[in-house]
Amino acid sequence: MTELNNKSLVSAAKSIDMISCRAMESFGGAESFEKELAVAVAVQELRAALTPEVMQPIMALMNTSLGFKTDQDPKRPSASNPAPTPYSVDVVREVFIESRLRGFHMVGNEVNIIAGNFYGTAAGFERKVKQNHKVANFKETYEVPRSVGDRGATVKCKAEWSQQDASGKFVPQSLEREFAIRVNSGMGADAVTGKAKRKLLAAVFGQLTGMITPEGDSADTLPIEAKAEQVAAPGAGLFARPAAAAAPVASADEVPMNGPTPLADKPGEKLVSMFDIANDLAQSLNTNGVSFDEFRTFIGVKNIAKNTDSWASFEDVPLSVWTALKNAPKTMAELVKKFGKPFPKTAAQ
Repeated sequence: MTELNNKSLVSAAKSIDMISCRAMESFGGAESFEKELAVAVAVQELRAALTPEVMQPIMALMNTSLGFKTDQDPKRPSASNPAPTPYSVDVVREVFIESRLRGFHMVGNEVNIIAGNFYGTAAGFERKVKQNHKVANFKETYEVPRSVGDRGATVKCKAEWSQQDASGKFVPQSLEREFAIRVNSGMGADAVTGKAKRKLLAAVFGQLTGMITPEGDSADTLPIEAKAEQVAAPGAGLFARPAAAAAPVASADEVPMNGPTPLADKPGEKLVSMFDIANDLAQSLNTNGVSFDEFRTFIGVKNIAKNTDSWASFEDVPLSVWTALKNAPKTMAELVKKFGKPFPKTAAQ
């Protein structure tokens, strides 16, 4: 990039910042038609300022950890999307404009693009909440996820902070919610809690500012009235851990790659939790004297899963592996016969 281009981009960036700051003031409280017009004019000005030359470095940030991620990453094909097509300049430009008006950055994974739309991530909400000058001593806690059928979970969360009032005094505040989370294939308890973290921070941000930010990934939700079963009581089971140990939670959002998963079970079909099945199978292995290292080696040799070296404990084993073992009792029996004591027939059923 030439020095002339650098100067041109710096000048354009300053102009975009000025337009964005002016628009954010109106967007945050567009209760009058005058402010709505101000936002509309600012959007037009931003579209004009975001020329192909200016958009070029922004496009270079797409699908990178330092920039922003999307559900159309050519490096991450899936069964439902075997040949992802990167988003066009026009789509990214509109998301960039929305991110500016909402106060999110296109770096640091604060923004995802999902189904062509803006999606504010946990990283973005965390910065906006914790850097709010009226907020102090912010902390969050999460209970152990509770499974809902075999495709969902609920997580009870609580945020506490001190908020500056009109007199300048910091007053204790709190927000407590139970969120319904869609569980994708291979997600562990940490990933489930990570999605709940994003929802909690978005709710706190909404309470602080009165602004509602779109969810983006509507498939994240499921009917919360479904019967919830605890994934694991503290002190027992695959996902067992004291509630306090559930934090810190990964703040980076995982862009859904496989499209929405149907949540409805067949009429009259009993909901079966894969979390519970995983717990039962892992406990059966422990009972029969099979160590985690032996289990991991067996799974790798049998080519049941890849990247097994990244697993540190049974908790890291994807639910897809437990599903495969549940449907292959002979494989489970072979595993125990090779490394453990005689395998109880009932445990393999």
